[in-house]
Amino acid sequence: RDPVRGSIHNAWCEADEDLKVGDVTYGWVKHAHKSCTILQNPATYSQIKTPCFFALAEHEHLVDNVVARKVISNMPKAEYIDIPDACHEILMDKDVVRDHFLEGFHKLVKENILDRPETLKPF
Repeated sequence: RDPVRGSIHNAWCEADEDLKVGDVTYGWVKHAHKSCTILQNPATYSQIKTPCFFALAEHEHLVDNVVARKVISNMPKAEYIDIPDACHEILMDKDVVRDHFLEGFHKLVKENILDRPETLKPF
């Protein structure tokens, strides 16, 4: 909902056709459904040990936040925040929404990488 970010995004897509997102296909829906089914299985999500951070948008229209909270709450190293007045594309939203997400993401990185130098490995 940030007009500047939206304009930049649109300019990129106009400048390069490969950056445009096409319409949803039956194949996309099939694989999205398959992924969601796997991820909603307690045998799957309880085994995810990677530290994860999720932000749930108040005005979400694609993700079921109730289901997301259930899954995230049962992942051993995951946390989430609810972001008031946010829409689905949080990083394209207003500064106050985007900043809320970035604060949480920075905390995840700091606690799991920056404060643990042993996790930083050269390529």
